[in-house]
Amino acid sequence: MKENKYKVWCKDKNEWGKDMSFLSENGTLFYRNPPCGKFHIELRPYKPENHIAVFYTGLFDKNGKEIFEGDIVKHTNQICEVFYSTEWCSFKLKNKFYTSPMGDDQDFVYEVIGNIYENP
Repeated sequence: MKENKYKVWCKDKNEWGKDMSFLSENGTLFYRNPPCGKFHIELRPYKPENHIAVFYTGLFDKNGKEIFEGDIVKHTNQICEVFYSTEWCSFKLKNKFYTSPMGDDQDFVYEVIGNIYENP
């Protein structure tokens, strides 16, 4: 079973979020406000228009790097974007010529070469 991981892209800062973040069941992203005392922790919602959660596919590239939604990968001499298909409920690859499913067997070798946020 894959580990449920995500990371947060901050559009206004143009960088990955450094705060500890939490994702609620309804999809709201929260960050942990600095503690105000020994036991008080406050969660504040991110502004959805400025923050995007991208999810881990459960796969690693040929160098052991985790592959996330929005990554740009090299696969069978093609450059593709990783995205989540709500229609198929799975992660897929797309480029200007085709869309295909991602696989996790040894015939599927990927190399992360960037992402759509830092390298649009």
